[in-house]
Amino acid sequence: MTNNLRKVKKDLCAFAKKCKDFKYTDSALITFLITGAVNISNNLFSAETNKNIKNQKQTISTSMDEGYL
Repeated sequence: MTNNLRKVKKDLCAFAKKCKDFKYTDSALITFLITGAVNISNNLFSAETNKNIKNQKQTISTSMDEGYL
């Protein structure tokens, strides 16, 4: 895990060198990591929500088919 953090820090420093308006700091690294964690958790919840919606649609479709038979 430590090597991954060092790689992220190195990549963020390289990005900072390319952008004139961005200055690398440790707080920028922490903000970047927190933002990524929040984004990942939102994607996990949205995937779960999509699965629930799909299940509900299937249940409704099945109940409609049974009603017509």
